[in-house]
Amino acid sequence: MVVIDDDPLVLAVARRLLTRAGYDVALFEDAGRALSDVSSTQPFAVVADLHMPDMSGADLLGMVAKLSPATWRLLYTGEGQASALEQALKPGVTDSVVSKSAGPQLLPETLDRLRSGPPRPAR
Repeated sequence: MVVIDDDPLVLAVARRLLTRAGYDVALFEDAGRALSDVSSTQPFAVVADLHMPDMSGADLLGMVAKLSPATWRLLYTGEGQASALEQALKPGVTDSVVSKSAGPQLLPETLDRLRSGPPRPAR
């Protein structure tokens, strides 16, 4: 699994949460490096922050959809504005949005639900 966020503290928390839940986690602060990793590893899931300096999480997940169609794509965000989230929820790009405020419980639960369900159909 790949997690991308420009905040090192968020990455540290995500690593701890997801490692405890049994996931192997690769962390990135830079979207470009994360995309290179996704291209070569084809991970089970990518979790991306919505607001990052080099590109938006929605744009990044759109690129992930092309590079690795079988990868589940989640936004992990503190954004509360409906208009910003609406733009990020592009059909075929984002599979789920998880609030950072609910992250300690909801992020692992969401990923477990995806992992235990049928595989994502490659498009």
